[in-house]
Amino acid sequence: MEPVPGLTVRVLDTGWMELGHPTRCDRLLCDEVGTAMWLALCRSAWNLGDAAAHLADLWDTDPGRCGT
Repeated sequence: MEPVPGLTVRVLDTGWMELGHPTRCDRLLCDEVGTAMWLALCRSAWNLGDAAAHLADLWDTDPGRCGT
């Protein structure tokens, strides 16, 4: 898993993130949680398990509790 070529990423002063692509006119806004997830994925070379473990450590939770 990795971002598509040409994807633009901008982190706003609010902690929110804006994703866009030059071939599309719409943008996706992510709140602080979405931004944290994106950063964890970037830092873990797009490995979902490593990103989840990193976030679980930051948020002091069990990575196996996903969705519960």
